[in-house]
Amino acid sequence: MEAIVEGENLKQALAQVKRGIPTVLDRFIQQAVMQVLQADWDGTFSEMSFGFRPGRSAHQAVEQAQAYIATGHGFVVDIDLEKFLETAS
Repeated sequence: MEAIVEGENLKQALAQVKRGIPTVLDRFIQQAVMQVLQADWDGTFSEMSFGFRPGRSAHQAVEQAQAYIATGHGFVVDIDLEKFLETAS
């Protein structure tokens, strides 16, 4: 990022940005934004939601799905909104 601000190696720095290679600063900003947003939004998600939530894992999702099937539920639904949004745009 400093290279872009100072004008040094601008072409090389922009080439990295175009390829989508995140820098340490990019990761730092993403993490900071995630922590702020997550504190506000996590409570609004369904208790049945497991994707990308702190303290939740894919293994827990599978265990919960198996528990629903064992109690007589006929269906378990897995929705990947990211893939849907990629095709909708």
